[in-house]
Amino acid sequence: MLKGEVMEILTAFGALVVVILGIVAVVFLLTLLRAFVLINLWGWFIVPLFQLPALNYPYAIGLSLVIGLFFVNKVQSEGKEYWIGVILSPLLALFIGWIVQMFL
Repeated sequence: MLKGEVMEILTAFGALVVVILGIVAVVFLLTLLRAFVLINLWGWFIVPLFQLPALNYPYAIGLSLVIGLFFVNKVQSEGKEYWIGVILSPLLALFIGWIVQMFL
């Protein structure tokens, strides 16, 4: 192999690693966002109603994963609208829950 070909392969591999790490980071941040929303909604509605303990992040992430198994998104979209929905849907649930909990 020529030196130029090796550099092209290494550059392509480096770009692939960056993309994979970026995807992992986004999934991690979205998981933390969903856990944050679940912790707050749980504390506002479930704890006072059923006298259950508050959730911490590991339990909130686990519960979110279990609930997610029952509600699989059948629409596979790669567009901007899909990602806006992924980010805004937990934030919208948190906002609506915040308003509702003020009336409890």
